[in-house]
Amino acid sequence: MIKRIIPLFLSLALCLVAVPSVTANAAPRRNHITDRNAVDGSHYTTSPALAEELNAIFDGNANIYADKNCTTPVTTELGSYAVKNNGVRKYVGAENDTAIDMGTSCFVYANGVYYTLFGESTGEGTAGENSEKLNITGNRRASYENFKAWGVRQGTGALIRASGHSMILLDYDEYAITYLDGNGDGRGLISVNKEPWEKFFYSYVSYIIQPKDHHYANLYAAGMCGEDLYWSVDKSGTLTVSGKGSIQYPGWSDYHDQIKKVIIDEGVSGIGNGVFFNCVNLTEIEFTDNAPTLAENAFLNVTATVRYPAAKHGWNADILQNYGGKPNWIPYGITKLQITQQPTVDIDPVSGQAMIRIAVVGDGLTYTWYSKSMDDGVYIKTSSTGSAYCANAGTDRQVMCVVRDQYGNTLQSESLHLQA
Repeated sequence: MIKRIIPLFLSLALCLVAVPSVTANAAPRRNHITDRNAVDGSHYTTSPALAEELNAIFDGNANIYADKNCTTPVTTELGSYAVKNNGVRKYVGAENDTAIDMGTSCFVYANGVYYTLFGESTGEGTAGENSEKLNITGNRRASYENFKAWGVRQGTGALIRASGHSMILLDYDEYAITYLDGNGDGRGLISVNKEPWEKFFYSYVSYIIQPKDHHYANLYAAGMCGEDLYWSVDKSGTLTVSGKGSIQYPGWSDYHDQIKKVIIDEGVSGIGNGVFFNCVNLTEIEFTDNAPTLAENAFLNVTATVRYPAAKHGWNADILQNYGGKPNWIPYGITKLQITQQPTVDIDPVSGQAMIRIAVVGDGLTYTWYSKSMDDGVYIKTSSTGSAYCANAGTDRQVMCVVRDQYGNTLQSESLHLQA
């Protein structure tokens, strides 16, 4: 009996030893994006230079090598397992062709991407001269509120170490976090991941390192200009402001003389005093959304053509003012007011009612119908204000419509004779 028990005990012990331990890196993951066609650098930044660098990283250039002398590059494109944890270390290369960091999977990949983007190492949680290690205190859970409180830049670039895992932040908002990962499935999968905060597996933050504002702006002519607003300047001199909220300060102060055009993206709800004050070569400003709140001197000393989407909400005479400068307000996106079908009539054979309809294209249309008897030379305004007018077909009357758009343009239709 004892002889039978001992082999059984040994078998159970061997089975227990053979069961692999479950680590954070081996946990099942969600929402891996490995299709190169599904992501583009412009999804995560308005800076063309940074978008171009991200695209090169997605294609496999993360400055990672198979040897310490950095002579054998490793291609780390999305969907590959080039840095998997198989006991063979990989190396992050510096400009002098010597390794600055080494490791496997998420660690070496995140460090390689960070060095590629910003030229500094973050090995073992240290920040270089042009980077900063954020002060993470109290509740260390990853959440939108905590990221904002810690000062995490709302955009691409921060290296996050959380729950024993390293990743590069691509973007975050109040709903989700998007990050670039060198160990997306616990086996070394390189992927982009977007997850709601409540499903973000690596939720206990150890440290976050990101480039300082001046370094970020110097490299990519991009930065913050409000609590949730960011800006970028491209090589043509176009400043783009995007995000949510009001422009509170000119983060682009080092680029004032380069800025020739400003694009205000959707979500910008306000512009503060003097934010374009020193933009001496600025000649064009373009709004793309509803009218924002403009401070008294929002265009201080600015002389420029200002284009606005007239069909959007709030663009009226009250907002089309000078604001301390000389803006030449030019509307765009207006649908020309046209009557595409003059009044026609359909008679309901049962009720004997006549339905007169008119077809018009334009923005913010209003209709006013008028009628008069055949013996009277004066049209009388009716109570009908829609695109159709209902009348008794048994009367002998003339009916016509005046259509007005939101810009004050009006058209008068032809007159339709309702015969008894």
